[in-house]
Parts: sequence; structure tokens; C-alpha cells
Amino acid sequence: MSYDIPDEIKYKEKLAFNLDFKQLLYAVIFILLAVFSYSLPISGQAKFVFPSLFILLGIGFVYLKFDEYLFVRFKYWFGFKEGSWLNKKVRDLVGIEEIEGHTVFLKDNELRSVIIVDPINYDTLNDEQKKSLIINYQEFLNQLDFKIQIKVRTVNTNVSEYYTNTKIDEKKMDAETRKIYDDLKAYELDFLKKNRVKERLFYLVVPFNTELEQNPDKIQKSMKRLSERTDLVRAKLAQCGLNSRRLTTNELISLYNSYFDGYVEVNEEYLDRISVAKQFFYEREEKKHA
Repeated sequence: MSYDIPDEIKYKEKLAFNLDFKQLLYAVIFILLAVFSYSLPISGQAKFVFPSLFILLGIGFVYLKFDEYLFVRFKYWFGFKEGSWLNKKVRDLVGIEEIEGHTVFLKDNELRSVIIVDPINYDTLNDEQKKSLIINYQEFLNQLDFKIQIKVRTVNTNVSEYYTNTKIDEKKMDAETRKIYDDLKAYELDFLKKNRVKERLFYLVVPFNTELEQNPDKIQKSMKRLSERTDLVRAKLAQCGLNSRRLTTNELISLYNSYFDGYVEVNEEYLDRISVAKQFFYEREEKKHA
């Protein structure tokens, strides 16, 4: 029975002393340097300093891969380390050609759409709902004939827009309800600010390779195929009870640009808004009984 050898495996022929060509070359170079430095007009114990140094460096290059380490450090020292979204080197690194029509065009002839998914609280489901969710999600993954990417981001929680956009007619509230509403709003905003509470955002990236389309209208047809894939993924997520929507062009630009604006912070505790509200009413009841 024959087996395919993975492309990642590189064969290096051993030439002498169990050393390959590169190791043998380093050994010869550093031995010559050690011999040359020993012949320098230096007297006493200092005569052995440079030869010993070259021998140690030779061991490092031959057996400890000093050359690879120095190459990585060199690229780091002399490579660019920061830049804005407008920097050409940054754009080349990210690999985005343009963002248009709710689609990300990459430099390698691939397209991407991004779906944002509303999470659900798994712990609040009953056993039957949990079982159904798991089965539907397994079927969703098994039925896909293309790769997807699932990404989770931790971001600063911002509820200002929630209170601005919430359709609540405050004029129809009675005095007691209005007071509770204002107190909760002030408490939540203050709590989130003091505790630096984070929110998790869930994204699903759908790919399509334009090289799969070979006709004059390749781009338009590819965008249509990508939209069909995106709609299929959203339909499968809906069967799992997960609401989702495709990010628009402006939202995609903001999403990618946010990586260069310090938008994301990690290693912070996550709390959902229900926990904050429960804490508010708990403290409110404590104050009443105090």
C-alpha cells in the first residue's frame, strides 16, 4: 500500500557527520573564522576569546537554528509595525481590494459576505429545545459544501443607541414607571462605564471563489452565487432559532476599519444586560428595606 507524502515535508539529504548542506556550510564557515581569529596577534588567555565565540556561534547556527531566529527578528525590526487603514502596506497585508455591494473583494479573486448572528441564551432553553437546537446545528454544518468562518469579537458595550432608538412613549408612563425607567437607564450607563462591561458579537463569514465562474459576467454572477450561499446559511441558522442579517457595505467598512481604531478590547468580563437589570432591582429593594 502506497501513501502520499505531504507537501509540507521537506527532505534534506545528510552529506557528512549527519549534517545537511546548510549545516555543513555553517560549520565550515565558523571553523574557518575560529582558526583565523586564533592566528590574530593576541597574547595570553585573550587569544582564546574569539575562537571560542565563533565555535559557540557555529554550534548555534548548525544545531539551534540561529539563522531562522535572526531572520524573524530582522523582519520584525525592519518591517512596518503600525499603520492606518489608508496605508498601502496595511491594505496589502489585509488583502482587501475593495468593499462594494455588501461584498468584500479580496486580492486573490475571492469574495466574502459577513453575517452577524444574534445569540441566544442556551441555559434558558428546556431539554427539548436544547436537543432540537443541537440537532439542527449539526445538520446545518453537515449540509454545507463549502467552508465557513465563525468569528467572535469582544467589544465595548454601548447602550446609548438602545435608549435612543427604543420606541417607548415616555409621555404615557405614570410617574412611578417613569422614575424606575430613568433610574435604570442612569444605573445601567454608570454600571457599564465603571465596570468596563463587554459585549460579544458573533459573525459568520461566507466565501466564494470567482475563479469558479468562467464567463464575461463573472463578477456579477459570482456575487449572485455568493448571495445565494449567504441566503442558504441564514435559512439554516433560522432553523436553529438564530436570527441573522447580512452586513451592508458601510457596516463591512466599519467592521474592518475597527481593527485599526482600538475598538476591540479582550480579557474583560462579559455580562449581559439582564444581569445588570437584576442587579439594579436587587439594590433598589435593599435600599427600600434599609
